[in-house]
Amino acid sequence: MGQKVLPRLNRTSCSVDRPRSGNRLWIAVITYISRTASRQCEVFLRYAQGQGISPSDVFIIAGLPVPNATKRCYSSVLPARNVQEHLVLKHNEGLKNDELNRLQTKLLLTGYSHTLALDPDEVVLPNPYKYRDLYDYAARNPYRGVVAPIGYEIVEIFSLDKPLDWDRP
Repeated sequence: MGQKVLPRLNRTSCSVDRPRSGNRLWIAVITYISRTASRQCEVFLRYAQGQGISPSDVFIIAGLPVPNATKRCYSSVLPARNVQEHLVLKHNEGLKNDELNRLQTKLLLTGYSHTLALDPDEVVLPNPYKYRDLYDYAARNPYRGVVAPIGYEIVEIFSLDKPLDWDRP
């Protein structure tokens, strides 16, 4: 099975209107960005795109201040309504989780069937030999209310690793 080659990232990439009611799937992906490198932002947005998630279904909670390059990354792709910015004087994991939970609840109440909250350096990938993307996995998962992923920590060593080339197959 060949690897997907993703087109250049922009607001219209992968823009698909998802159903807002009934028994249909509609997935939102959420992350919390605080002092995150713009490279992580780009990788996260490309991950969502590669999983069939439209930019209109990607949400960012930005704990300010964030670097200008990071802000440009998400501002150039996501609708302004999908970004919540707030001042963070000191990192607080509890506050971060509260913000993520509030947004997940709001999205579920507005019609999303699933929400997925990730750190910007995390991804959830269904088995590519069985499923096309998150939508295909969710549609064929007999236990729709529960997802139990297996986690792998992949560490990039910026001083040794070449940047990820999204144009390569």
